Amino acid sequence: MGKRFWRLWTATGVSSVGDGMVLVALPLLALTYTRSPVAVAGVLVAGRLPAIFVALPAGAVADRVNRRRLLVAIEIARFAVLAAFGASVVTKAGGIAALYGAAFLLGGLTLSFDIVSGAALPSIVGRDQLVQANAHLMNADMTGEELVGPALGGAAFSLARSIPFLA
Repeated sequence: MGKRFWRLWTATGVSSVGDGMVLVALPLLALTYTRSPVAVAGVLVAGRLPAIFVALPAGAVADRVNRRRLLVAIEIARFAVLAAFGASVVTKAGGIAALYGAAFLLGGLTLSFDIVSGAALPSIVGRDQLVQANAHLMNADMTGEELVGPALGGAAFSLARSIPFLA
């Protein structure tokens, strides 16, 4: 499938492991701020809410700009959000509001990454390889976000609250 596809696949896999780590760590961190089930569930809602605002514009932007540069920019933005949030966790400066804000921003950026990487696929692989390439990307995404990442995130959180966000 070529070097460009495998770079995208690697980026998707690594990013998905990080997403899975954060997916587990955000509600665990919320439990350190509050015992309210509604407040903890609010973290997950904040992470999913951006889909309403981001999905259509992200697709339109992906069709009009250089997708590779856009993917890199999204990853840099996610890195910045996680670094800032991780620093606030280390310094104990953040609270539940910062947690909601980070979840919201990361949810929007993650959705944008998924949309743009899917839109980039036809320009990276041939038409005859599209189904197989899409399956590989989905496999990397699901394995990282739903299997490897949560396990690492939970273990890392047990060592120090900030590790899943800084890793």
